Amino acid sequence: MVDPTITFVLAGSDGSRMQPLTVRQPKVLAPFGGIFRILDFTLSNAINSQLRHVYVVGERQWESIQSYIRDGWSQLSKEFRWDRDEDVMSLPPARNPSDYADIVGRSRAEFVLVISGEQIYQLDYRRVLRQLAESRADFITSEAPRFTIFRREAFLKQLRHDSDLWVRPPQSARSESFNFTGYCRTVETLDDYHAANMDFLTDRPGFDPYTGTSWPVRTLSGPRYLQESRHALNSRVSLGTRLGLGSKVSSSVVSAGTRIEAGSEIEHSVILSGCHIGVRSRIRNAVIAENATIPPGSWIGFDLEADRLRYAVTPEGVVVVANSEAAPMPLIHRRCARVGTRGR
Repeated sequence: MVDPTITFVLAGSDGSRMQPLTVRQPKVLAPFGGIFRILDFTLSNAINSQLRHVYVVGERQWESIQSYIRDGWSQLSKEFRWDRDEDVMSLPPARNPSDYADIVGRSRAEFVLVISGEQIYQLDYRRVLRQLAESRADFITSEAPRFTIFRREAFLKQLRHDSDLWVRPPQSARSESFNFTGYCRTVETLDDYHAANMDFLTDRPGFDPYTGTSWPVRTLSGPRYLQESRHALNSRVSLGTRLGLGSKVSSSVVSAGTRIEAGSEIEHSVILSGCHIGVRSRIRNAVIAENATIPPGSWIGFDLEADRLRYAVTPEGVVVVANSEAAPMPLIHRRCARVGTRGR
């Protein structure tokens, strides 16, 4: 069933509710969990399910997605290659339905899987393919996680009516639903983003993307191990992070290339790559964007009214700090992020 299946991963929402993290990159490429990108979870589910014809469909900032897939994921998927056809490829936005129909028409595909690339979960799609194959349905759909699996003709028939892959087929089509009971987090807002990062400091998701060997989440950042440090408790601290004397990190995610100077304390926060936290700073319940510089002695997340005068504050009270002049971090070839957990 998996070989005659074509997969479209939709990676194109505008990411406006995730700014400033999405100013220079699409939402699906936002860093997550210290070493991952959000898109890595969806692609890993597809590869681990032995799906071999995966197309990532971009709408905005497509060039970034193309670069990430071409220079990174195409290499990661080689170890699973069956010596035929392509594995993971990127597609520009479709101008008309025939763009998708041609791909399916040139293939031997019996099924078409359409997935959102903006959710974090773990699922073997072969379970859903078996359900569809054993049923009389034209398609099976699920909302959380968001995906639809079509029979070939049902998919082509839909494209004759509408090019939007999420449009539900006509009511005359026979459908079933898939009952998913595991962890699924849709990352639509900065509050979602912060909460999802915090989830993976606990056992709530029910799976561990850092150490799981039977269902690994693949990433371009290399091996995933803990930077051992007495300064970090219940945190994900990437190798390459500098923790100054007397600094403390608790219940937080810290990405590679970050400098946390002496006497600073980080709590319940997400610190992205290349940040510089000045001496004796205190940060809690915050997201510090890539390459941001926090001046010495700063207090962030303790007085939200004062924070609103300088930074963005989400509805849930997460403070988001970014330097507008900061240069974007490269999306690939950052192989210094060995991550794990201490004190869990």
